[in-house]
Amino acid sequence: MALEPGLWALGLLTLPLLIAAGPLVADDIDRATQIEGLEARLEGLTRRVQALETLLKESGRGSASAPAPKGEPTWDLDDYSRSSPFQLIQRNLDRKNGRVDLLLDVIEPIPDLRDWATVPRGEPVPLQLTPDTGDAGASIPVALRLERATRFEPGARVHLSAQLEPSVAKRVRQIRVAHAPASGTGEDGGR
Repeated sequence: MALEPGLWALGLLTLPLLIAAGPLVADDIDRATQIEGLEARLEGLTRRVQALETLLKESGRGSASAPAPKGEPTWDLDDYSRSSPFQLIQRNLDRKNGRVDLLLDVIEPIPDLRDWATVPRGEPVPLQLTPDTGDAGASIPVALRLERATRFEPGARVHLSAQLEPSVAKRVRQIRVAHAPASGTGEDGGR
């Protein structure tokens, strides 16, 4: 059973309190007072975590299109690369040389695992990106390639990259990342 992100944060925030509570037994403070103090701290931390989770929801985390700072492209992610089985941790476009880097967290079992597990380093994975420069030119999908991954199970991280033409990278306004199943296997990896 997986814990919600808020519960993990709450656990991490309260762990030091619980560890520190052991040696705090002073002669003039009884155990009941210490427990009340810890409970009050826990309640305060719970409120803070809930407030942070509300801010995350309101800021659009998990939306299909991530807003971009001025001069940076908008990143448009499909459900497969945004929320299941992956979660985007970091993204980068180097406009000078055209290199795109993505760091993904595997958060659920990958449905087309066979398509991922057999990919050697430097070869295309079942994800592609499509740069959009905003002009009338056709946008051509570019394969994302595996840079680094030691495993493809929940909790693992996957580093992917792609190479755009530097002239395209300088003009790109939006980058779409989408699942591109291996030909002939379908969405479920042929199962």
